[in-house]
Amino acid sequence: MLERGDFVDIRLQQEARHNKPAGVYWLQAASVATADALGVPDAERTIGLYRLPSFLGMLAAVLATYWAGLAIMDRRGALAGAAGFAATLIAAVEARLATTDAALLATATLAFGALIRIYLATLARRAPPLGVTLLFWVAVGAGVLIKGPIVPLIAGFAIAALCLADRSLALLKRLNAALGLAIVAAMAAPWLIMIGLKSGGGFFVDSLGKDLLLKAAGPQESHGAPPGAFFVAAWGTFWPLAPYFAVAAPGLWAARREPWAKVILAWAVPAWIMFELVPTKLPHYVMPLYPALALAVGWTAADGRMAIGRRWAKALILLVPFGPLALTIGFSWLIWRLDGGANLPFLIAGALAFALAAAAVPPFWRGRALVSLVAAFAASAVMTAAVFGLAARDLDALFPMKRLADTLPALGCAEPLAAVAGFREPSLILLTRTDLILTDGAGAARFLKQGGCRAAFVERRQQAAFDSALTTEGVTPRRVAEVSGVAINGAKHVSYVVYGVAP
Repeated sequence: MLERGDFVDIRLQQEARHNKPAGVYWLQAASVATADALGVPDAERTIGLYRLPSFLGMLAAVLATYWAGLAIMDRRGALAGAAGFAATLIAAVEARLATTDAALLATATLAFGALIRIYLATLARRAPPLGVTLLFWVAVGAGVLIKGPIVPLIAGFAIAALCLADRSLALLKRLNAALGLAIVAAMAAPWLIMIGLKSGGGFFVDSLGKDLLLKAAGPQESHGAPPGAFFVAAWGTFWPLAPYFAVAAPGLWAARREPWAKVILAWAVPAWIMFELVPTKLPHYVMPLYPALALAVGWTAADGRMAIGRRWAKALILLVPFGPLALTIGFSWLIWRLDGGANLPFLIAGALAFALAAAAVPPFWRGRALVSLVAAFAASAVMTAAVFGLAARDLDALFPMKRLADTLPALGCAEPLAAVAGFREPSLILLTRTDLILTDGAGAARFLKQGGCRAAFVERRQQAAFDSALTTEGVTPRRVAEVSGVAINGAKHVSYVVYGVAP
């Protein structure tokens, strides 16, 4: 977008990317443009700037969780719920990815908090503040611009569930749907019309037909899983809150006729069922529902409604220290497997996280749920720092595209042209140059023959074709480096030889 100055069409080089709306790309473009204006060197190739909207989106989602909680519980419960969501594994991961999901989560959680207040006003037979109603619809509109129908679907299911539970349509009246739909249309329609005209309708074919409907009809991109997969995955992605929510669930269900429980169940349950029934599954699909579940944990812990005294609850809480143990063992094995050594600082930090998580068990057994949660949150903070701050430095093999880009200065000439033969990830385009040539082995040889300052990344499966073409073309490039690793996108081993020519 920044390079072409086109903020309507979404492209990767010349390839149309029409599976998602433009919202998150605008946020990323704004992040990079702002950094460039402030003098940040090489801002366009700084991956952290593209991840910044996700970090800010996750921060906004955590604050919105607290704000949502304040409408239905005291400050202790709201703070415990918001801090608990911030401590989850999925929050730590998604805040560090340059994807749509954290920004979408922020809009969904704001809509959730606004819906709570509108619902409570409906029960009190009074009009909700106009600002809250406007916030709800603006959040829905922003969600549409980020990821299409996801936020409207979740909110729509919640509204329908609340109306059915109360046997009343009063909530629909308080939502001022006519005004709200006009706001959503005013936000989304201009871009939708422009992209529809510019793509000749291709955006709607790709995003609705090929992306959304195909995912609903059957598993796509090797991400199929049966119903119940999200429930199983939540024990990892929602750690450390998953065991606490299991213990909170009986209290939540017992209070299902109380407004606080009713609105949490309405937001989480229908949408969760929808996601479970869709054949295509990825762990982050249900993330917009997690803040509601986190608030259920906070409320039951603060109000003494957790089923702490049950034997099964006391056994289940042992899963809290299992999280750091599994992560420490798993990442230590991965470091040994990829790097051939051990990361002692990471092991020490992992042991500390395990000790803190284990310290969450005795207070829970003594009925002090909030104290237990604080220890679990501390364990999560240490474990997050250990993984992203210590383990990551020994996992370069998981980022072969970055290592390929890092070989370019070895050519000894400025701004080399580049081509890649074989498997590549989109990040290689960002890390090298946007005119990166995507070709095969023979094409890479012809590319080098053109002379000047050039580099070719040749994957091992293209090596034979590349060598044959070198002989035919009469080219003798310099062998610059060898790079091997594991491509996270597809979890496959890749190996490259980097060749270069210079004036």
